[in-house]
Amino acid sequence: MRVVLRSWIGSVLEAAAGWLQEGRPIPAADLVEVLVATLAELLRQAARLDPEIDVAAALSQWDRPT
Repeated sequence: MRVVLRSWIGSVLEAAAGWLQEGRPIPAADLVEVLVATLAELLRQAARLDPEIDVAAALSQWDRPT
């Protein structure tokens, strides 16, 4: 889980730096939405790697329609 979360944090930092360097080409809310979706998928994959990780309850909150 730690490796997965650290990789996501790295992607968030890089996405934010690129977003700023490119002059904020998309709305911040859209970038956040993509990053949250990326985190959800990484958590699903972490659970595949380690079946003892139970992310289903947390992910069910994200997967609900808004």
